[in-house]
Amino acid sequence: MELSQVRYFVALCSERNFTRAAKQCRVSQPSLSNGIKALERELGGELFLRASMVLTPLGKRVRPHFETAFASVARAQKATGDYQRRSIGRHAVVARRHAVLSGFRAASPAEGLRGEDSLVGSQLREA
Repeated sequence: MELSQVRYFVALCSERNFTRAAKQCRVSQPSLSNGIKALERELGGELFLRASMVLTPLGKRVRPHFETAFASVARAQKATGDYQRRSIGRHAVVARRHAVLSGFRAASPAEGLRGEDSLVGSQLREA
């Protein structure tokens, strides 16, 4: 079972139409159909009644599990994105801080500078 298949299933449940679900997933309609068919083969039965796009008993049984799994993955991706944005921001602050300190040192060499940069854990020492 692949995450893309779970995503296709969740989209198809909400859209109840293969073309719209494919558009939501940003894949071609045949790719979505093939993914659903592969998922059905793996689970051992049809998930949707194709004529009416109603969930079968098997589809009803797995839907809450797939929705929970997909939502968990989405939260993990968001957390990772948030972490990456904070990390990039932190690096930008460190780079900016380094530029400011370098400028201060160049403008006032007699002042000297002592301290610790807690963001990167390096010590800045000059006497």
